[in-house]
Amino acid sequence: MRGGTYFLDWMVKHYIAPDEGNAAHEALHAKAMDLPIGSDGLFGLPLFVRLHEPVLGPECQAAIYGISPSHDAPYLYRASMEGLTGDIARTIFDMMDQGLKVTEIIGVGGGANSPLWRQMLVDSTGIPLTLSKSLEASSLGAAMIAAVGAGWFESFDGASQS
Repeated sequence: MRGGTYFLDWMVKHYIAPDEGNAAHEALHAKAMDLPIGSDGLFGLPLFVRLHEPVLGPECQAAIYGISPSHDAPYLYRASMEGLTGDIARTIFDMMDQGLKVTEIIGVGGGANSPLWRQMLVDSTGIPLTLSKSLEASSLGAAMIAAVGAGWFESFDGASQS
């Protein structure tokens, strides 16, 4: 997801609550759940890593637009989640326009821990979401590749059954 929650992590670490770590995320998430869809006009464009951006181009940078005095940290947090959700939804719809049949979203990674984000994805796409058995799919995939490479399993199918 082109850096996904890295933007949220960076924003909290550098601007919202530098010394609070995961506790800040939990508090912001709880407050963001009570905010309205659309974050009262605040728009987050969290294209932070600037990789593979097919629509806006690689020169596009992250931005927060529409900020007013009534927008506090939870609004920034939610608007960023909504921006990431919109990017994921756009990517899914682009794949469907190319003929791919998408019947399920499988939630993986740190963002999948968020009930709010999972609901945003379902609401924005109309596609059901299932949580992966392992939310840390990158680590699991790397371990499976290493296990096959080390000869512990003959195939990736074998490693995936373990």
